[in-house]
Amino acid sequence: MKAYFKSPDIDNLHTLRIAVRRLRYSMENFELCYKKKEFNKMIEYLKYLQDLIGEGRDLDVFEEKIKHLAEENELNIPDYLYKIIEEKKDSTTHNIKLELMKLLNDKNIKDFFLQQNYKRIK
Repeated sequence: MKAYFKSPDIDNLHTLRIAVRRLRYSMENFELCYKKKEFNKMIEYLKYLQDLIGEGRDLDVFEEKIKHLAEENELNIPDYLYKIIEEKKDSTTHNIKLELMKLLNDKNIKDFFLQQNYKRIK
């Protein structure tokens, strides 16, 4: 997460995407250890975060694909298209950072991970 805050580039976004996916899947493997209501809320939040990060990743891939196709086929892509993509990427980056700050600072999220929101397994 720290790397993404410092530099929200294509590599750090990809690394962040993998980390969130691993967190979610690890939690799903231990679902029976958590209280159902809190667990479901957290999983839904992580799915939302994954979708948001996926949007950012899709824009990076889309931009690279357009550049590659333009070069490969000697196409003249209008600059305004790249500007639109860049604006959308900036907006998505901003939203991802806001959600990461929420993940780090939200009381309910902290409580989920730090307090005893797990079930006793007998």
